[in-house]
Amino acid sequence: MKHCRDLGGKGSFALRAQDDVRAGKGSFALRAQDDVRHSEARGRRILSCLAFLLLAAPTAFAAASTEAVPEATEPVTRIRPEVIYRMSSLGRRASAVFHRKTEDKDFVDQMYATLRFDSTWDYEDSAVFEAGIRTPRSAPNSPVELIIHQAFIESQLSGGRWTLTTGKKVEYDGPGILMNPSDLLNEDKDLIDPLYQREGKFFTRVSTSGSGWKLGLGFIPLRAAMAGKGKAWLQSQAQVAGADLRLQMTSQVDDGLTTGFSASRFVLGDNLEVHVDARQQSRQRDVSVQRERAYSSLKQTDPSLLALAGGRVVVSGKRSTTLEFMQNQGGLTPGAFKDFFAYIASLDDSNADKKPDSRFLGRRYAYLAYHDEDALPKTRVGASVLQNLDDRSTFSSIEIRRAVSPLISMALTPSFFSGSAGSEFGEMPFSSIVYFQVTGRI
Repeated sequence: MKHCRDLGGKGSFALRAQDDVRAGKGSFALRAQDDVRHSEARGRRILSCLAFLLLAAPTAFAAASTEAVPEATEPVTRIRPEVIYRMSSLGRRASAVFHRKTEDKDFVDQMYATLRFDSTWDYEDSAVFEAGIRTPRSAPNSPVELIIHQAFIESQLSGGRWTLTTGKKVEYDGPGILMNPSDLLNEDKDLIDPLYQREGKFFTRVSTSGSGWKLGLGFIPLRAAMAGKGKAWLQSQAQVAGADLRLQMTSQVDDGLTTGFSASRFVLGDNLEVHVDARQQSRQRDVSVQRERAYSSLKQTDPSLLALAGGRVVVSGKRSTTLEFMQNQGGLTPGAFKDFFAYIASLDDSNADKKPDSRFLGRRYAYLAYHDEDALPKTRVGASVLQNLDDRSTFSSIEIRRAVSPLISMALTPSFFSGSAGSEFGEMPFSSIVYFQVTGRI
């Protein structure tokens, strides 16, 4: 571990951004490829040291702890049921390459029920189990699906100086509103349907924190694969000169080193917040994970940057407007989209690749959103529009959500996909989706 000692005190990390703000283009993060490749070797050395420390931590904690084990206490347990019923009116687009004549319907309803158990011991240790059942979104007549959303334990170690988290947990990170490239735990997040963002990820992490900073060391396994396919994971956070800075790094045998960085800060008092949210990949993801990669101009060994930059004007605590721009070096150009759509058009309805993606595949986007909870009592109103700046296609949405009682809320969310033939949103299987949702909590 001599090379670990050599790294001490050099602090080459760029530390990273805020929990409650949102995200950006970050042209400052564009680096020369030589710098990226040079830092990759150093990053692997750092992560190997962190992995060693992580494996050694439990033994160190046990040896260092001289306090008597406290007598066990009864946990405080809460049970929280929730039921969601959602009706969807779908405007089918028969000319789209993703349209499935025998599968796509013009009306789908869906039931989604969850039950969460949350136990806490002395406000320090906790265990959470949350399970759900739902009718499948894409096949509503199929048998219901059982999903374990969360099942994790969080415990204080070494007198509360360290926290161990292990299991399956929902944990999102990054200041971006549209998306969070720096959130390396959730690279595959469903960006179109919020109802499908409720399932967590498996990981084990040891973290510690102090005044204005936090550090976490962890491991993210790849399900049903050898341990060597998992990711070593570093998280760090600090507040510097009024800015929230965050850094994540993962190292994996196929993906190499990936670095996520975000920063956010309020300027002009509390009325304007600016942020960046970015991810630098030393390699492209495999086509089995991102099928459109086969039509990208980048090779799998090429590095790329996915970055988002923007600002949020805060009129009041419950009313704001957000503008963001996103650049994805590994995304598809209009010409690459043409080849990708030709492949999709050649498939029959039963092929799994015929289903559209829940992430954005292009290179450049602009996003504008408005959020208001002051205009009407007990009502939240939101509107957003996202445009692919290369092909001018758009995805827009409006949401009206109202609490009708302490137990029940209702939401109406119409969304629209528009664009010419051969454009990203113009080839979606539906020109519109109107959701009406009723949520009941006990």
